[in-house]
Amino acid sequence: MSCESYKRDMELIKEANLNLIRLHVHVERPELYDLCDHIGIMIYQDFELNWYHPATYEFEERAINVFREMLYMLWNHPSIIVWCCRNEPPSVNYYGRPDQRSSRKP
Repeated sequence: MSCESYKRDMELIKEANLNLIRLHVHVERPELYDLCDHIGIMIYQDFELNWYHPATYEFEERAINVFREMLYMLWNHPSIIVWCCRNEPPSVNYYGRPDQRSSRKP
């Protein structure tokens, strides 16, 4: 993506009478955040955790560190109004047992 591509997309978003975008399970280039700050488009910022992942202490520590880096990198953008720590968590708790609230099997 280039700055021109971001500007074109933001113009289309505004023409559609939208005021929020979701950055699904990734972080974009700094130019997009700066543009959204400037023109007033809000951002729902996802983190990279998506669906299943290892339920280990090592993975948890890595995820915390990566999330911390994302926050440090993006914290000063007023366009980000939602921070999503995990996209679509599975219906299994960390002990490997099915969540009683869901009928889906792991």
